[in-house]
Amino acid sequence: MTKRIHSNDKEYSELQKVRHENKHLKRALKRARKQLDRIDMSQYYELRKKYKDNNKAVKEADSSYIDGTRPKEDWTCYACKKGTLRLIILNKAGEDVYLRKCDNCNKRTKLQKYTQGVT
Repeated sequence: MTKRIHSNDKEYSELQKVRHENKHLKRALKRARKQLDRIDMSQYYELRKKYKDNNKAVKEADSSYIDGTRPKEDWTCYACKKGTLRLIILNKAGEDVYLRKCDNCNKRTKLQKYTQGVT
């Protein structure tokens, strides 16, 4: 014999699901607030300054690289045909890697190991 499901039972189970989800969201919010309280603002501003300085250095390196040995046409973006693929060198897990990112659209190449021969 099958059990009959009443409309009140469905509403009750949906209400339970919503309450359960609400409880999890409140816990997640509580955890996020605790993490924000643990952040040292002076450390945040130092990291932000380092990031901006690094960004400026990357932009300067990009402009000098394109004005240097390689002609600009070699790195024309193949997706939008308007932008230039800029060389960006990153340090990931203690290893230098690079990618090329278009300055006009969001197209970028995959990360590859960086060697001195990369131009």
